[in-house]
Order: sequence, then structure tokens, then C-alpha cells
Amino acid sequence: MRRFLPALLILAVLLVPGCGSKSQPQPQPVFEQYIAAIQQGDFETAKTLVTADFADSMTPNMKDVAEPAVKAWLAKIQVSNIQTETKGNEATVTFDISAPDLGVIVRTVTLEMYQYALSPQFQKDKSPVEQKQQKLSEMTVEKLLAMIEDPEVAQSHQSGTATLVKEKDGWKISSINVEWKFNTASAN
Repeated sequence: MRRFLPALLILAVLLVPGCGSKSQPQPQPVFEQYIAAIQQGDFETAKTLVTADFADSMTPNMKDVAEPAVKAWLAKIQVSNIQTETKGNEATVTFDISAPDLGVIVRTVTLEMYQYALSPQFQKDKSPVEQKQQKLSEMTVEKLLAMIEDPEVAQSHQSGTATLVKEKDGWKISSINVEWKFNTASAN
């Protein structure tokens, strides 16, 4: 039995997945990790899953007041029907994506806020302009959040593609293309 022990240990090491070689993730799991990070608002993790050129362009440009609404919307994104085609060091991921329809949400909230800004209540408010603007901003974000969280809000359904390239440290997303077509009708 002692004669076979070294051979068994070598065999066991070779059969254990991941031992002896670095296993790099495949394109589809990288894409799924990216979507999960974006849904969680974890842009730092998302940046580790994309190429340097794509990372430079992906940081959301949002003012502090709008950040909760942007993160809430991203959290509602649903991706399905993921298909991957790999050719050498490049992969294309096709997918369907659904999210609350920003066309409906923004139009509805804009109309509500416009009506409020023209209301006698707002017009009679003698607060400084900066305070009134701040109040309008906060109310707008509250209304955006409420609509994004509303399970009855209209959804936008699109198809998209992601291109991934194999770099020295594994697969990275180099581009994502979704042509959003939002409804322009209000929810009211």
C-alpha cells in the first residue's frame, strides 16, 4: 500500500478541479457578474469585469440628488435569454433586458412637478429660490423612486449584445449595446 500512496496523491491532485492550472472564467459568467454588480450599484466591481477603455466610459454621471433613483432603476433591470458565441479571443453575448420604462416615469414625474411648480401653494411660498429648488429636486427624486418601485409601472423590453475579449487575466467586457426605446406616454 505504501508503494501506491505517492501515485494516489499525484492522481488526486490532478483530478481535483483547478489544481495545477489557473482556470479562467468563461464569457457568460463574466457578463452575469457584471449585470449583478450593476444591479447592486457596485460600480467598482463592475469596472473589474470590463476593459480599460470601457471602464473609462461607464461611470454614471449623476448628481448626488439623482443617484438613489439611478441605483433603484439599475436594481430593477432583469436580463434573460442569455446566449454566448465564442470565436477565439472574442465572444458575443446576446440577451433580452427589461426595466421600468423611463419614458413613462420621467414624463409622468415631469408633468406632476410642473403642475406643482405652477400651483398656488408653490407660488405663494416665500422661501429663498435655492430652498425651493432643493425642495423640487427632493420631491422629484421621491416621485421617481416611488414609480420605479411600483410593481405596476410600465416595463421596457429590449434586446442587447455584449462583446467580450479575452485578455491575459481573463474575459473582459469591451462593449454593451442596448437600444432603449422608452414609451413617451405618461402613466396617468
